[in-house]
Amino acid sequence: MQKTDFSLFKLVASLSLLFVSMFVTPAQSETANTELRVIRIGTLHGIQDKHPTFEIVQEAYRRIGWNAELVTLPYERSEYEANRGRIIDAELARTSEAERTLTNLIRLEPSIFPVYTSIFTTRKDLDISDWESLRGLRIDTVRGMHTVAERLGDIPFNEVGSIEQTIQRLQSGRSDVAILPGYETELLLEELNVTSIHRLTPDLETFLLYHYLHEQHADIVQPLQYALWQVIHERQVQQAGIQENHEQPESNF
Repeated sequence: MQKTDFSLFKLVASLSLLFVSMFVTPAQSETANTELRVIRIGTLHGIQDKHPTFEIVQEAYRRIGWNAELVTLPYERSEYEANRGRIIDAELARTSEAERTLTNLIRLEPSIFPVYTSIFTTRKDLDISDWESLRGLRIDTVRGMHTVAERLGDIPFNEVGSIEQTIQRLQSGRSDVAILPGYETELLLEELNVTSIHRLTPDLETFLLYHYLHEQHADIVQPLQYALWQVIHERQVQQAGIQENHEQPESNF
């Protein structure tokens, strides 16, 4: 990244933070000398507390005086419990299209992470370029991934409870392909030391993920959004700085 581009990036990001901060009072953002309260955040099995989405959200909550706890459940169950707002207070990360089903939750800006909708398989003979290319294959996905179900339309598919189950079914030959979040599934395959399953390229589609908070916590939406802007801005500046340093010409001395 050239220096002029990086300076422009910092200016735009700073103006965005200034705009959001206009709607946050000092009392809302002050967290010093207060005991951290607990917010329970649901997500699908296989997501760990080192995942970038949780690290971003956890830090944002910490800055406004809340301790975020990650609760992993079957994906559809996580959605259900988050909507009820009893044992789960928030949904870690869902697409904007999830607003249609998460009727009791508030979608927070900005987006926190991309999700790559990817195809995993044990087969070496597949050439899949789009959703229609999947027709005729035995397809698995995780129950609760509504965007995948919508994209498949009238193409038959099977839903299972977790990413781990799709991996087991691929290994046993009960399915040809599994449509899953790419980054998360690759991490799990590495953790399980599974080498027989590979990810096809390119990905089918990329979506932006947003954090969702139950409406019973509407009073912290503004300070939380401001904190999210801060955390994401800081990570982007850090990553841009790393990239800029890598692109610097080598010294002649």
